[in-house]
Amino acid sequence: MLKRLNFSFTGIMFAIALLVLAIQLGTALYEYGQHALAAVKFPYPLDYGEGPILDQALRLARFENIYRSDVSTPPYTISNYPPLFHLLQIPFAWLFGPAFWYGRVLSLVSAILAALFIGLTVHTVTSDRIAAVIAGLMLFTFPYLLQWSAFDRVDTLALALSWAGLFAIIRWPDRRRGLILAVILLTAAIYTKQSYGLVGPATALIWMLQGKHYRQALQFTGWLGGVCLGLLLLLNWATGGGFFFNVITANANEVSHIGIMTHVTGLFTHGWILILGAVGFLVVERWWYPTRSWPLVLPYVLLAAATTMLAGKAGASINYLYEPTAALCLAAGAVLAWPKRNYLLKSAVVLLLVLQINWLVNWSREEYIPFVMTKVYAVSEVAQMAQIVQDAPGPVLVDEYMGLMPITGRPIYFQPFEFSQLQKANLWNPTPLIAAIERREFSAILLYEPSFGPPMIVSRWTPQIRNAIWANYELKTTLAGTWIYLPQK
Repeated sequence: MLKRLNFSFTGIMFAIALLVLAIQLGTALYEYGQHALAAVKFPYPLDYGEGPILDQALRLARFENIYRSDVSTPPYTISNYPPLFHLLQIPFAWLFGPAFWYGRVLSLVSAILAALFIGLTVHTVTSDRIAAVIAGLMLFTFPYLLQWSAFDRVDTLALALSWAGLFAIIRWPDRRRGLILAVILLTAAIYTKQSYGLVGPATALIWMLQGKHYRQALQFTGWLGGVCLGLLLLLNWATGGGFFFNVITANANEVSHIGIMTHVTGLFTHGWILILGAVGFLVVERWWYPTRSWPLVLPYVLLAAATTMLAGKAGASINYLYEPTAALCLAAGAVLAWPKRNYLLKSAVVLLLVLQINWLVNWSREEYIPFVMTKVYAVSEVAQMAQIVQDAPGPVLVDEYMGLMPITGRPIYFQPFEFSQLQKANLWNPTPLIAAIERREFSAILLYEPSFGPPMIVSRWTPQIRNAIWANYELKTTLAGTWIYLPQK
């Protein structure tokens, strides 16, 4: 009788802890939904990279080659990513014309699918529905996903496809359909963003090997490698060598330890409960109560942790922390399912998650939501910039608000950050562009220099180009943190 009462007491504690967690998760989801809605409704670019993505999608919709092998003549553009995300936008471009909303909606739907497949994977290996639901919903509590999945960018679709492929191989490791589906989905992830060729495929391979599915592991490796290599050769042949140059060569940016430490320090400072939980699970699980989820969590967490090194690339942002974020969600689900029916321990884990989510939500409010909402609130000034771009009789140079070009019917002329990296690597000569600036061929030049953060002009425009602009153009006004330069008379 005493044992039954004790169980009832701990069960009630667990139910109360889950209720508190549900309230905290509801708050996080509300913040995410509000932010996503504001982004979808905003008609102008929210991020530097949105402009090139939309420009490339529109060019593909006109059956143009977006992977040029010769970048010595204008337009000076680089297509950094494989084409799948762009291709999915083509029907919308045909129906609705140039707009950012459909790319953002595609990214937001991908976030929901990524959370779904994380939850399904956790349920497959733990049979714990509560842990699976919490693991999936945890993804929306991270500021990285809140901000980046609202952009017209490739990363969230790549994450969703990677997790869908991983789920297929974990759910059906010894079945042909699981193998084929995993190869298709993981290939799609890689041809959405090339950096997704490591964590998902390697984790799937390790999962099959530890389950002694050796024949399937060999088939998986051969099929995935063969399909990816075949597509690489086909696309490179079709673009005259431009695909490899744009996606591989032009992406080989220098890596700085400062960028790595900045992102890693932020994650440790605000997510240390999840990080300690993941490390504790990986270290202690084998000694206390072995689980079926450990052989999945171990490779994914360690491989995802290794990808944080990519956050140190020049121009890298929080999108390179997507897989580490997913790894922490996976680990959280595994830890919550670990004690089985020990509801006292489960209650402690849930309450720690409540505290962790509260920190993450506050972090989003303080640092990430304002980044986007500052631009949303400046909509009237951004509209004025759009009018300047649209009315310009000649070409225009723009950096942060480069997306104003495609939505006003103009092709992008120059991507400053990408070509500053090519110039540093001696892969591009800026002399023709500098000569055009000195001849004052550009009707306007819009340089983003907000009052917060690092100096954007310095990181995106090389000294020679900056000096040419300042010698031949004069500052007329400032709109939405952007300096508007017009030719000197």
